[in-house]
Amino acid sequence: MGVVVAIITAIAGAILYRIIAGEDPPTIEDERDRLIELKSNQISQAIFVLAFVGSMVPVVLGASVTGMFLVLVGGGFISHLVGELGRILMYR
Repeated sequence: MGVVVAIITAIAGAILYRIIAGEDPPTIEDERDRLIELKSNQISQAIFVLAFVGSMVPVVLGASVTGMFLVLVGGGFISHLVGELGRILMYR
């Protein structure tokens, strides 16, 4: 879900930039951008790993597999959200 929203936002932003500025959006990326991207991906992956391990708890406690998938999907959403918020905060 987060990937779809990110793609739609990027496409809409590029179209609006093209309409307003009359040229393609710049694709300049420096070392700082790459480091921020790397750090936010590390945070997101660490949270997802914790959610993955945590998704095994409902199965061990005797709950259905549906509980595991709900925790897994929720953890994926939260990890993506925290990664994006971390990226925003690191650009400040």
